[in-house]
Amino acid sequence: MLRNSSQEIASLSRPFPSIVGNARSSCGAFVLAAREQVDAGSLAVFRILFGLIGLFIVARFFAHGWIDELYIVPEYHFTYM
Repeated sequence: MLRNSSQEIASLSRPFPSIVGNARSSCGAFVLAAREQVDAGSLAVFRILFGLIGLFIVARFFAHGWIDELYIVPEYHFTYM
């Protein structure tokens, strides 16, 4: 039986229709939730905050002199064999 083009396109856009269609399985609900489209703004906010936290940590290392104390001054450095 031939399907119309919109049904064919819809079926091609779902890479795992057997998994997604079975929401009763243990991972079916997760797959459905993971495939749901969400706004990218939340990811942008997360990445900005994560970067600011990393910048704060690096600034603390510079401010307290820990870079020299922990990485440059020590006489013995562990080497790779």
